[in-house]
Amino acid sequence: MPTPNLVYSENQDLITVGAAASALRSSRQSIYNWVKRGALPHVNVYGRIMIDPQVIPDFRMKLEVRDALGCGGRK
Repeated sequence: MPTPNLVYSENQDLITVGAAASALRSSRQSIYNWVKRGALPHVNVYGRIMIDPQVIPDFRMKLEVRDALGCGGRK
């Protein structure tokens, strides 16, 4: 059983930028860019950018559609 996060107990379901990058098979810099553009929803928790893991599947699908259409800057 995971230990509760006592500092961010109300946000224990949020993941870090690194975890989001792994889940999206992308770089941390891409996550920061998407957050800055407002494309990837996030929560600022005491100065840390945290991502709700529930948005990852939909965001991944949007990336796959974008790549299939040849849009975007991924190489």
